[in-house]
Amino acid sequence: MDAVLQLGTRVLAPFRGTQQEGVVVERLDETDLAPGKIKDISNCLDETPTFSTDLLALTKWMAEYYVCSWGITLFCAVPAAVRTQKEQKVQLLPGAPAPRGKIQKELVAFLEAEGELSLNQLARRVGVSYQNLRPKITALQEKGIVNLDVTHKPKANTQLTTVATLALPPADIEAEIDRLKGEADGSEESSGPRPTSRRYVAAAKHAEILRLLLDEGVPLATADLTKRVNTSISLLRTLERRGFVHITRAQAVRNPLSSEPIAATQPLHLNSAQSMAFAEIQNIGVSHTTDASSFPATECPPTFLLHGVTGSGKTEVYMQAMTEILGNGKSVIVLVPEISLTPQAASRFVGRFGERVALLHSRLSDGERYDQWHRIQKGEADIVIGPRSAVFAPVKELGMLIIDEEHSDSYKSDTVPRYHARDVAQKRGELANCPVLLGSATPSLESFHRAKNGDYRLLSLPDRVLGRKMPDVHIVDMRTELKKGNRTIFSDILRSSIEACLERREQIILFLNRRGHSTHVFCRTCGYVERCENCSISLTFHFETKRLVCHHCGDKRPTHPTCPQCSSPAIRYFGLGTEAVEQEVRKAFPQARVKRFDADSTTRKNAHQQILETFEQQKIDVLIGTQMVSKGLDFPNVTLVGVIAADTSLNFPDFRASEQTFSLLTQVAGRSGRAELEGKVVIQTYMPEHYCIAAVQKHDYLGFYAQEVEARGALRYPPFSHVGTLLLRGKDEKQVEEAAHAVRDQLQIWLTDPAPAAQVPDVGETDVEILGPAPAPLSKIEGKFRWHFLLRSNSVERISQLLKHLADEPPVAIKSNAIEFVIDIDPTNIL
Repeated sequence: MDAVLQLGTRVLAPFRGTQQEGVVVERLDETDLAPGKIKDISNCLDETPTFSTDLLALTKWMAEYYVCSWGITLFCAVPAAVRTQKEQKVQLLPGAPAPRGKIQKELVAFLEAEGELSLNQLARRVGVSYQNLRPKITALQEKGIVNLDVTHKPKANTQLTTVATLALPPADIEAEIDRLKGEADGSEESSGPRPTSRRYVAAAKHAEILRLLLDEGVPLATADLTKRVNTSISLLRTLERRGFVHITRAQAVRNPLSSEPIAATQPLHLNSAQSMAFAEIQNIGVSHTTDASSFPATECPPTFLLHGVTGSGKTEVYMQAMTEILGNGKSVIVLVPEISLTPQAASRFVGRFGERVALLHSRLSDGERYDQWHRIQKGEADIVIGPRSAVFAPVKELGMLIIDEEHSDSYKSDTVPRYHARDVAQKRGELANCPVLLGSATPSLESFHRAKNGDYRLLSLPDRVLGRKMPDVHIVDMRTELKKGNRTIFSDILRSSIEACLERREQIILFLNRRGHSTHVFCRTCGYVERCENCSISLTFHFETKRLVCHHCGDKRPTHPTCPQCSSPAIRYFGLGTEAVEQEVRKAFPQARVKRFDADSTTRKNAHQQILETFEQQKIDVLIGTQMVSKGLDFPNVTLVGVIAADTSLNFPDFRASEQTFSLLTQVAGRSGRAELEGKVVIQTYMPEHYCIAAVQKHDYLGFYAQEVEARGALRYPPFSHVGTLLLRGKDEKQVEEAAHAVRDQLQIWLTDPAPAAQVPDVGETDVEILGPAPAPLSKIEGKFRWHFLLRSNSVERISQLLKHLADEPPVAIKSNAIEFVIDIDPTNIL
């Protein structure tokens, strides 16, 4: 296999008695290899490398920066549908001795009765977990009773379909179409009615089939072709026998955008601000990708920050910049923050660029992801749209990365590797020598600070396109509403505004960033609160399922008619979620067509797209949602946005709370008045005097930035430093606390004692500031107690180095199997 084992190819290799999928990352000279310790690779899984040299370098950088293994970063860079799937089958060996244990006897009995079974099948039949079954199978293997056969197969495969193509030149086909039409119309001399015999009908259908194939100019699936012509496969076979059509088997591309036609669009006229932004991208970014000599070799490719108010036409600037890049034979990756945005964003780009667009996101089926990924790898698609994981798309000749709504927390992964797509995109742009374009109405403080300092190139779109007004924002003090005796969830102005919009047949978005019906359930007699047994939080009541749900571990249980503690019937439901808002809207406005848009209402495949399409078709009057409704949605008939409670995230114990609240409120407010109709926003709050709320009312990002950056500077939080968090978690609370203090002592030794400090490269006496340990704000999640640290430094590399050294050499006092370390570099929340 030496000829095919290139860097970046996936292979199967023997590892601990089984076969594992790996990636070739380096070729060593035979003299470097340890004699007698090297095993042969079993199989090569790729004809062409899955990972380019740039992706190998990118994933290695991620492993070092985010303090995790290279294997994990490689694993996350390729969709599961492209990787192999391990299949483990257990077989009973002939003449095997009888086992002794009860469960082992059951296992052998099932294998005798049913033959070969997978580990999962056996676990289900015996009624034990997979983890508990594995050692029992190992024991049976060692006794020579069973054999465990491990195979690897692709999770998804190429799908074949039957297609029809023309077998003759177009001129011959045109002649046959004319002949068939003449036959279908009957003899020219005939003056009677149009013939209806079977022969004449067949001739008409044959002509229609040939015309469709000729007009399309590409092979068509026979199932689709016969459906469009409303005929049977037998007529198609007749054309094949006559030599006009070839019917063959070909690869079918499972296209997630094929359900509905998308109208083509043309470039729009840019206003002066858009033209200035586009000109700078074109002059600096595009010219750099076409002529590397025009940009200093010592500098990184440029990063642009396009700061434009909501509705200012950022997407049009993206698309015109993309046209320039594509015209130079390069590819583009466009990241959007939410899966719910992907179909809507994709339809805009498909309308402009057609079949050059590919989608990559987790809501696609395995087959769709497999086909889309391979289209990109083969160069058949040079535009990729998707959420954060699309940053790893295997495009050819990357020319630009675009990150829309760059401020969004959705770009930060909450599982290992805990990467931020914005930073990974910038590293990939550096490796590919191409520019990165960030866009947002509310840029993250870090990005705007870098732009102000000249690290990024700041581009500004201060006004909405076509001179449209920003929506009027009304701040309602809910304390005043209470004094007036209004105890409903609607202030007077919000209620009257909804009524007026419904009368005018305009649409409304109501925003509340809480799922479920009630945020907590408690007994008014004894004060008992329904809490999760695994987590240190109250359970949320979901009305649709009549269940109490933990939004952290997913645990569910039914509600109690009486208090479990004192048996009182005085059970009450408090706090507000989107389900409760939906009920109140239906009660207050029975004539309105209402729909909820949150994580609970969009669990089915394509549910996001279906709800948004129905809303776009104006079949929904009021859309109620969580933060999913705040990002990038564009509906011209929406004239009112109501924020039910603006304070839900403002008082979180997190230094980013004000920034996240400002972004969320500004973004959701920007959904109103995006076309000819003027917009209105009503924000209900108990803290109208907070500078974050006041800045939202004035659409004043610069004013908010000035106040927030001053507060951050005083406390030396980002963007004036880098931070990393270390979370310790385990099932024994005392052990976790003791481990946290042992970690603190070890870190202090490394930072103050010169001898141990030498083991940690580049970490000096005052380079890293350690805050903690302390119990995490969410002190128990999924049955594990949590203590955490915050590390602060001007050098993110030094934080990474210190935490990596800690993970590699934890304090001796810590029992490694009982305590888990969770490392997060540049966290977006510290809960």
